Amino acid sequence: MVKIRNKNKKKEQNVNRSLKVRKPIKKRKTSKEYPVSLKQVVEKLRKSESELEQIFNTAANAMWVLNTDFNVIRMNETFWYLNVLTTHNIKDKKCYEIFQSGLCNTEKCPLKKIVQGEESVECEIEKNKIDGTVATFLVKAVPFRSLDGSLVGIVEDFRDITKLKLAEERTRKLSQRLISVIEEERARISRELHDELGQSLTSIKMDASWLRDHIFNNEAEDRTSLKKILNGMCDSIDRLIDDIREVSFELRPSILDDMGLEAAVLWLAEEFESRSKVECITLFDLKKKRLAKHLETSLYRIVQESLTNVARHANANHVIIKAIEENDTLKLQILDDGIGIDPKKILDPHAVGIAGMSERAKILFGNLNIKGEPGKGTQVIVEVPLLDEQKQKDEL
Repeated sequence: MVKIRNKNKKKEQNVNRSLKVRKPIKKRKTSKEYPVSLKQVVEKLRKSESELEQIFNTAANAMWVLNTDFNVIRMNETFWYLNVLTTHNIKDKKCYEIFQSGLCNTEKCPLKKIVQGEESVECEIEKNKIDGTVATFLVKAVPFRSLDGSLVGIVEDFRDITKLKLAEERTRKLSQRLISVIEEERARISRELHDELGQSLTSIKMDASWLRDHIFNNEAEDRTSLKKILNGMCDSIDRLIDDIREVSFELRPSILDDMGLEAAVLWLAEEFESRSKVECITLFDLKKKRLAKHLETSLYRIVQESLTNVARHANANHVIIKAIEENDTLKLQILDDGIGIDPKKILDPHAVGIAGMSERAKILFGNLNIKGEPGKGTQVIVEVPLLDEQKQKDEL
């Protein structure tokens, strides 16, 4: 009995001794064998997890993670702002139940391709938003693997490229339109030269031929006829000169090259006012009377296109053209009191005139803004930096 009690006593002492060694995690010290305590490891893991969570939720692109059955495991906060999900309840939901596109349940589905063994799939999809607009997304799907390399899920990334596609479409339309306009302009000049100038020259030739045949006849009747024909020739020549001047000014106003932007815009405003019966006021406050040639040309064409739009669409009574210089920046404004413009038309890829003005501003390292509301008129605002002429040539 004594021996058994001694053995039990020794066991209790060993157990107590072992319990004393097992200190709580918070009080456990590091050693050479374990330089980092478990507490520090846990804290680092939590910190790392928090950082990854922030990166995931604040990513510029929308992302979600799905399992191999296409159930949504998690998604970042950016996804909610896409305004494309049919419900906010994603628990136990299949991806195609809350985000339907033309590729869902087809062989072209990026998720199916990943499950079938592809390492990366990228494609473009169109999706109807909740507000009824159509958005274009660049989608990239990659496998989500465990440590042993087995497929446990799929990560899918969505980048909204709607504005980029719209800009590409506008550029494409603009290029097509520019080519078309060039051909139309060539045809118009050809018709003008053939129909107007050609007819006038033919008439002058016929009159000259008559003079050649009757110049030596001194009868009174012939002298009266001669005077009448000469008067007609002078009128034809005057019309011919006017036609040539008008065609020349439409192609390239010489006043722009000779006297600069302000004089050219003033002449353009007077011509616009006489043709459209819309009062046009010009206000210029520039330090220099002459600007770089390409700058004057682009700004003149923007004013010209703006006035064309006013004449065609604005139904305005007054137009103001202002140009001021502030802090090495030229600000050009064309304001009208017409019916205004629908904001949707500003981004319309078919609005070639607006796209052309915007491209001209970009070439000058500036920007163009169009503001307007139905019934409140329209403002075209252009701001371009006034670099020295040599620097502008180098950068162009």
